[in-house]
Amino acid sequence: MNIIINRMPNRVDIVNSMVNSKTFQESVGSRFLMTGYAIYEKNEKNEKNENESEEIKTVTVIKDHEGNYYSSIGQTAYNSICAIDTLNLTDSELKSGVTIDIKEGHSKQGRTFVYASLVEDEL
Repeated sequence: MNIIINRMPNRVDIVNSMVNSKTFQESVGSRFLMTGYAIYEKNEKNEKNENESEEIKTVTVIKDHEGNYYSSIGQTAYNSICAIDTLNLTDSELKSGVTIDIKEGHSKQGRTFVYASLVEDEL
């Protein structure tokens, strides 16, 4: 596993998020206080063809103020968390929680994507 960004409150959060997380897709329409986030790469076996090599997936994970995790392998979720990361939130700001919404959008090709959106009152 290669950790790209880690702004989780403690070191075990990434491991816990791997075994117990909701997907962004399941959480569309949710609003909560984000208290941590991470982006990491993991190797996954190709389930369709055993002879092919492992595929590297980029996983985006958010932790909320109640200790729940939300994850996505989608590019738009990744981009939204990378954008939030550019704000350089302090540890105390993140610990207090930043309000976000999990939203859904549609591409020009008709594909559905999900992302995290900061709530304007927080800025």
